[in-house]
Amino acid sequence: MEAFNSYGFFFKEDLDCIDDDCLEFESERGSQSLSDTSHGHEDDCDLEDLEAKDEDSVILEETDNQVRVYLKEIGKVPLLDKNEEIELAKRIAQGDQEAKELLIKANLRLVVSIAKKYINSGLPFLDLVQEGNIGLMKAVEKFDYRKGCKFSTYAIWWIRQSITRALADKGRTIRIPVHTLDAIKNMMKSHQRLTQEMKKEPTIAEIAADMGVSVQKIHELIGIIKNPISVETPIDELGNYNIVDYIEDKNSASPIDTVFDVNLIEQIQKVLKTLTKREKTIIEMRYGIGTHKEQTLEEIGKYFHLTRERIRQIEEKALQRLKQPNRISPLLDFINKS
Repeated sequence: MEAFNSYGFFFKEDLDCIDDDCLEFESERGSQSLSDTSHGHEDDCDLEDLEAKDEDSVILEETDNQVRVYLKEIGKVPLLDKNEEIELAKRIAQGDQEAKELLIKANLRLVVSIAKKYINSGLPFLDLVQEGNIGLMKAVEKFDYRKGCKFSTYAIWWIRQSITRALADKGRTIRIPVHTLDAIKNMMKSHQRLTQEMKKEPTIAEIAADMGVSVQKIHELIGIIKNPISVETPIDELGNYNIVDYIEDKNSASPIDTVFDVNLIEQIQKVLKTLTKREKTIIEMRYGIGTHKEQTLEEIGKYFHLTRERIRQIEEKALQRLKQPNRISPLLDFINKS
């Protein structure tokens, strides 16, 4: 393990310049601004994670000197407080290129902190940083200081998105279905919008509600984008499903015969969105759409603080609306195939 120990020591030594400013970014606790944690958080920087990587997977491949120079250079750039970020954002809105460069440079350490978490994911470390920097530049261009959201909170999403997209493009050997990629894209848009509106990291439940899908669906999508995957890798955080579960076995029944058709679910969701929000929710709860658990009229009534009979009336009205030709037509192809 001498080669690994030597590398691990080298990398930690070079990261000393940013130890004081490292963050532990955990979506469960909400993202924090670098300026809020620039003192007294040396232990938060998870450098030990780097040293715990497999020997063969943590090799810079002739980029040691580049890493050393880059880390020391970005360590010299002072961090910004929120007021300084706002001032730069105002200048950027007026087309000030110098302000844009200053905001980017002040957040390069944020990119390194995030990129470290994707080491051993299929791309060299410097490539991860480069992709993260692309996301940072997009965040600078799109940031709206008037929303009241901290720049670092907003930028984290763009940095992660850029890195995970690069991993998907360059690191995967298994192609993700188009409808799944679309779902991931919609999840990213939902996360971005909610972050701006709520001024904090949204929970998985809030994203699910915004998208009109189940919490389990969001867990599955997060599992897919989290790392480059092998056929045995779980695609949900609970570890209930592997990608191999969705690969057709020629010696067994078609997955269409055993797994609820994803395209049908998507079409049902589109049709349900033509209803009012309350009607849509009642139909979903009544028939277990997105949750696989049907609820009684009484249970739904308690949720809406309405009588059992009133829920039945709303359900009946919604079903009548769904039978209208312009709403039912997208589902006819699926009905004819069954």
